[in-house]
Amino acid sequence: MRRRMSLTDERQAWAHFVKTGERELPKHNKFNATKTEANGRVYDSGQESKRALDLQWQVEFGEITDLQYQVRFELVPKQHGEAAVFYYADFVYKNKDDKTVVEDSKGHRTAEYRIKRKLMLYVHGIRILETKPADPQPRRRRKRG
Repeated sequence: MRRRMSLTDERQAWAHFVKTGERELPKHNKFNATKTEANGRVYDSGQESKRALDLQWQVEFGEITDLQYQVRFELVPKQHGEAAVFYYADFVYKNKDDKTVVEDSKGHRTAEYRIKRKLMLYVHGIRILETKPADPQPRRRRKRG
C-alpha cells in the first residue's frame, strides 16, 4: 500500500510530470548535493568535483601521486547475521613525503560519519583529512541592543 503524498510533494510530482512526462520524481540527496560530472567522472557533489580537479592538477604538477577515487576500507568484518561495515574515502593519494593521505570532502558531518572516522583511526590507524568549501561570506554576529 502506498503512503499518501503531502500536498507539496503532490504538486512537485505533477509539475515534474507535466514538464518531462516522467512519472517518478528524480531522487534527491538529503543534503541538497547534486551529482556533478568533471573530466568524465561523476562525483556526489559539486564540492567533491572541485576538489578532484584540484587534486588532478596537483598530480600534473608532481605534488601528489597515486590518486584514487572512492576507496573502500573495511571497518567491521561480516559477522553471523550482520553485514560488514565499510567506509568509502573520496580520495586516497601519496603526498611529497610518500605518506598515504585519506581525504573526504565534507559539507556536513553526520553522526554516522563521525563514528566511521573514529573507527578508521582505531582499526587502520588512519586519520581522515577533511576538506570543506571556503566560506564565501564570513558570518557576522548581530549586535543586540
